[in-house]
Amino acid sequence: MGALLWISHSEKPLQLDELLQALAVEKGSTELNPKRISSVEILLSCCLGLITFDKEASRVRLIHFSLQEYLYTRPDVFPSAHSTIAETCLTYLNFPHIKDLSHSLDSSPPPFLTYFSLYWGVHAGREASS
Repeated sequence: MGALLWISHSEKPLQLDELLQALAVEKGSTELNPKRISSVEILLSCCLGLITFDKEASRVRLIHFSLQEYLYTRPDVFPSAHSTIAETCLTYLNFPHIKDLSHSLDSSPPPFLTYFSLYWGVHAGREASS
């Protein structure tokens, strides 16, 4: 269900590696557990045909816009969805290795760092206004 929450409530279409990293973050943890990072095959299987993977763009999306509308407009399906996403973003941004990236210009940023840093506040604001 986490994948459906992220895909239906994200602020932009998600790359596969972005979604997999987002799903691997455990709220309250201090590091990303690599054992929680799934494969595309497992992800697609768990979502029972409700998502699709565009190999060319490396994006995951819901199979139809009507499903997107349904999941987004039904708060009973994902109560506090934006709060969940904002909390996940903040957990990730507080990982020590992420904080240390500002001191290391040589390393490329992890896949989801841009999304987490740009949109955590948007999700927090959406939750506050709902």
